[in-house]
Amino acid sequence: DLTGFLAKTQMSPRSVLVGTFAFLAFAALWTDISAEATVLYISLDERYTTRVAFLNLAKSTPYKIVTPPTNIICSLRNSAPLPALTQWFQQNAQTADYAIISAELFLYGGLISSRISNQTYDEVNKRLDVLMLAKQANPKMKILLSSVVMRIPSYNGAFEEPWFWDLYGANIFCYSFYLDKYNQLGNPADLKQSQACQAQVPPALLDEWIWRRSRNFNITQNILYYQAKSISVDPSKPLFEVIYITQDDNAEFGFNIREAANLRQLTSNLNLNSSVRIYPGADEVGFTMLAKMATIQQGRNPAIKLVFRDKSTIDRIPNYEGQPMIDTLMDQ
Repeated sequence: DLTGFLAKTQMSPRSVLVGTFAFLAFAALWTDISAEATVLYISLDERYTTRVAFLNLAKSTPYKIVTPPTNIICSLRNSAPLPALTQWFQQNAQTADYAIISAELFLYGGLISSRISNQTYDEVNKRLDVLMLAKQANPKMKILLSSVVMRIPSYNGAFEEPWFWDLYGANIFCYSFYLDKYNQLGNPADLKQSQACQAQVPPALLDEWIWRRSRNFNITQNILYYQAKSISVDPSKPLFEVIYITQDDNAEFGFNIREAANLRQLTSNLNLNSSVRIYPGADEVGFTMLAKMATIQQGRNPAIKLVFRDKSTIDRIPNYEGQPMIDTLMDQ
């Protein structure tokens, strides 16, 4: 009963699909995966779909997975105790072969923390330096990193957002959606709609939200700059083996869509297309990175054939994605 399973685990159909792909990748490599590798795993947050499901899948591999205990990661709106998490990482990174890391947990203290925290850019960026120092101390450790473009929910509700989303979330989404739509298509009616929604939100709250978006966007840009610098020094020794920048809960237009487009342009400008992926999805990225890590270790890329039950649906745009389903599937 897939419906019952999804309800029980809170896993999206996309997460199940990508998890299946990951398992198929392991199956394709199964006869050749023999040497045990130590893998550090710092999940996106504490949920089943991002942490426990990954650990369960990893049991089907010979890898030794080392992950932080739950008392030093996030819990709902409570941030991870970052000094304790840093200490754990520094100790375990000394002997790790691979590290699969979510920037949201490691840099901000969790996915929700990345949306609500008041850490400054400099404070967050210092934690990025911790990754660089760990790589320098253990050059054989291969790091796979994920980062999320901050979402913009279309509804009022602050369970996973800043407190003011409870009152103004729908209006902030409307402001973002129609301003970006106007900037892309030039229809004055869209600008008028954006301004009407903007007028419903206290300016100080809108400024806070925009400040936090800018901080996160600038940190993600810096990740790309660090990657480019490491490759310029020695192309065979990148800081990150691969970087996955995922877009969480998308619409067709919005600040988040424009940020992702700007990051794609920066990726291209820095000649990083071979090591950076940017696409819709967030919760399942751990599965993707685990499968990618297996192919890196084995030096092989197994092929997976897609067979569609109904090809007429593959160009539809699913909720929360912002692009046709087939594009997201191919990006994965």
